[in-house]
Amino acid sequence: PGSKPPAAQKASSMPGSGFTPCPASAPATKSISPAIPKVSRFARAVAVVSVVATPMKKSDYLLAIVFSRLATLSLEVIIIVSFAWIFFGVAVHGQVWALTVIALLGAIPFGGFVLLVACRARTIEAVSGLMNLTMVPMWVLSGVFFASSNFPDAMQPFIRVLPLTALNEALRGVINEGRSLDALLSQVVVLTLWGAISFVVSLRLFRWQ
Repeated sequence: PGSKPPAAQKASSMPGSGFTPCPASAPATKSISPAIPKVSRFARAVAVVSVVATPMKKSDYLLAIVFSRLATLSLEVIIIVSFAWIFFGVAVHGQVWALTVIALLGAIPFGGFVLLVACRARTIEAVSGLMNLTMVPMWVLSGVFFASSNFPDAMQPFIRVLPLTALNEALRGVINEGRSLDALLSQVVVLTLWGAISFVVSLRLFRWQ
């Protein structure tokens, strides 16, 4: 009674604070990165088509980029999870559909960040620099490589509302602990809010020029 799943037992037996690194969040945060040059490179071509031939809404264009990256993300998650299961015996103790929802939902905020930055930066190099400025603090603070609980208590409220923190906690909850989406409602809300806010703001800032 009360025993942990094998993956959770492995996590709790690790030296330190029972923390498990979360590379599973990498596809959600990195697979959206190829959209950076797309926003800058294709905007000029689409602007010509929009003005001359077939008008396109900004929302349709930005959504097309996001959904194209989500399609790639789905394949990456399948490959990574399958590789971990076959070669390292890492099982998903929760529902597979819950893992799918979390992975897709987790990619949306970071896609919004890319759009938000790329909508205003003039060059691809500037976009890449701004994205690193955005993502590196989250990689450090959100528990990707080491536990976020190691940081001072004063920083915890800020860390808790970061999208990468919510994504890591949700992925660990499904994979290691077998938790359902109902038990991860707070993380789902954080990811949804970040995704909606970033997309709405980028939509307002986007210009065809």
